[in-house]
Amino acid sequence: AVVSTQSTGQGYVVDQTQIEAEVVEEGGSYPLVRIYLSSTPDEPIKELNRLLSTDKNLFKLPPTTPNTDKLGLDLANLSLANPTVVGSSELVLDQDSIPKLSLQRQTEALISHVNHPYSWFFQCREFQDQFRVMGDEINKFYSQPVTFPEVIWKVSHMCVAFCEQYQGWYRAKIQQISPDGRKLQCSMVDYGDIQTIPVSAVRPLIKRFAHIPIQACQAALCGVVPSDGTLVWGDEAKKFFEAAVSERMLWVRLVTVDKGPSHILWMHIIDTTDQEADVYISNLLVEKGLGIRPNV
Repeated sequence: AVVSTQSTGQGYVVDQTQIEAEVVEEGGSYPLVRIYLSSTPDEPIKELNRLLSTDKNLFKLPPTTPNTDKLGLDLANLSLANPTVVGSSELVLDQDSIPKLSLQRQTEALISHVNHPYSWFFQCREFQDQFRVMGDEINKFYSQPVTFPEVIWKVSHMCVAFCEQYQGWYRAKIQQISPDGRKLQCSMVDYGDIQTIPVSAVRPLIKRFAHIPIQACQAALCGVVPSDGTLVWGDEAKKFFEAAVSERMLWVRLVTVDKGPSHILWMHIIDTTDQEADVYISNLLVEKGLGIRPNV
């Protein structure tokens, strides 16, 4: 069943029964709301009181459209069914519990995030269908009331975070925690970008969504260095490179892997859309005067 509500100015009406709602905590994607129900002999309302009693009367409600009757909209979407309860054994906090990606020497890939030619991320095409299905399931699961075990967040913990920029739930890894513990800097592990997320919009990752390898692989473009011979790319080169590859399905070819702790993949990016000849992105940077060949 779904609660249908209308505002009365003092609270909301559920099947002609007055209830009161109080915002306990605002900020982030999920307002925390405490719901009070009036006493009534009706069995449906008794069931409501049971579900919303003690610690279950606090719900993390779905994100709402700004400038609307927030509580009314939230209550209208609140399911009266028993919230899903997740046990501690279902949590996945360690990245090592997620399968490793087996990378081929050359593969077709979506360039998912770009910082500069020496720092970009790609997703292998072979997982795109599975990944799309999992993304839909993650958003559906984490947008409903779910009771999780308490987690004290630590750096390196895996989680699922609601990203305001993209208006959705995504797998993430905690990189940094603010001194007051209210904000977490998270890497969006399937895309490559970094987002600052309110702790109220972060949930534990569960096994159901940990069976697909982390999708974002960090790489660096080989065969070219900045035109001034340093290791620092200028703004013009960054913009050109991003425009050439971002959000495109291209071929990537592994050349070597850093032996240090970073394990960055040095790769060629190849555009095969021209039927006459493959285009190496490193060649484009050189042709535009934004890069030069390394002295190797």
